Amino acid sequence: MFRKKAGKLLGAIFIVYVSLVATHDGEFWPFSIYPMFSQAGNPWARAVLRDVTDVSDSILWDTYNYPDLPGKPIDVETIGINQIDFSNFILKTQNWDRIRCQALIQMMNADQLEVKKLMACIIKGQLKDNSVEANGLPFIMLHRNEYYFNPTIDSSFYFKKSK
Repeated sequence: MFRKKAGKLLGAIFIVYVSLVATHDGEFWPFSIYPMFSQAGNPWARAVLRDVTDVSDSILWDTYNYPDLPGKPIDVETIGINQIDFSNFILKTQNWDRIRCQALIQMMNADQLEVKKLMACIIKGQLKDNSVEANGLPFIMLHRNEYYFNPTIDSSFYFKKSK
């Protein structure tokens, strides 16, 4: 009798757990809040901001290994932008229309854009042969009230077709 009840209880817990995992993209607490468990070893992407004011246009748009990106790194927190919000804005925007680009410009300090050229770069990394491989792709440059996309990228990269 005890085994039947225990089996039913375990079965019910298993069904609840599976249904919660199925409805939360394969993640359910506590693993969803600990990416070291739920995302370990998976490829990742982040966005960083660089000051490319003094960088030659001839090397500006190349793809680089992460530490070799052109320009100087900028801590977005110092200009009042949360790093996670900045990264999500760059990586999750599907259609880079004029309104989205202007929103990105407004995120930056307007005085800073008058004298500097700022480049948002997409860093993609993965675990390969027991080491981390990370490449940086200059994505969009901001200067004054204008924006310039990387001309070496196919426009379908930043203008996704709507479903």
